[in-house]
Amino acid sequence: MRWLPIPELSTTLDGLNPASVQALRISRSTKRLDLLATFPNLISLDIENTSIELLDAVSKLVHLRHLTLEPFRLHTIQAVGHLSQLRTLILSSSGWGRTIRIASFAPLRNLTRLESIQTNLVPEDGDLLPLSASPAMQNVLIAPGLYPLNYLAMLAASIRPEYRTGTLSGVVPLYSMADCPKCRAKGTRVILSGYRCGSACTACQQDKLDRHKKRWAELIDEYSPLRRRPGVVAH
Repeated sequence: MRWLPIPELSTTLDGLNPASVQALRISRSTKRLDLLATFPNLISLDIENTSIELLDAVSKLVHLRHLTLEPFRLHTIQAVGHLSQLRTLILSSSGWGRTIRIASFAPLRNLTRLESIQTNLVPEDGDLLPLSASPAMQNVLIAPGLYPLNYLAMLAASIRPEYRTGTLSGVVPLYSMADCPKCRAKGTRVILSGYRCGSACTACQQDKLDRHKKRWAELIDEYSPLRRRPGVVAH
């Protein structure tokens, strides 16, 4: 099979052997979703037009390893749970500032080979643990301000310490707009993980930052897999 420049399903693919295509992009203008079944060896799929019908078709792509669903507009990701070969998954709305709610992340528990996930979707059941359920998981990238602090800490405690980066480290560096509006220090603002936890300046708000780090460490210890028992929920 050949690795070709990523074509769009909405464009003409005349003369191209579908079995040779390993990467495909589905644009918002795509209508012929039935054509997806003619690409049996897809490894990577980038979708800009999510629908129930499309996800049902995607669930039959048994060789798929990389899937991007953005912007995501549905209430369920049930079909994604059938993609047992997935290694990377992006489930995102059109931007980090927009909240899209889904029923649950539970279908992700079936993806035992998943290594990386990025999402800003919010599950109505409040359970973030399916994001780290895969034994192969190494990278969980989620927005720092969408979920309660204790939910994020429980998720962080469920993965190995070396993989607790970004939001799951408790404090997220700001690479833009990082100057403090209070003390005017340059590049000192950081985001504190957790809904309504806000930000802190390492120059003039060290006490606030220290309190947040202390609370984060306490929650990590509380939710540590070595101490957690079946049935425990965040509170």
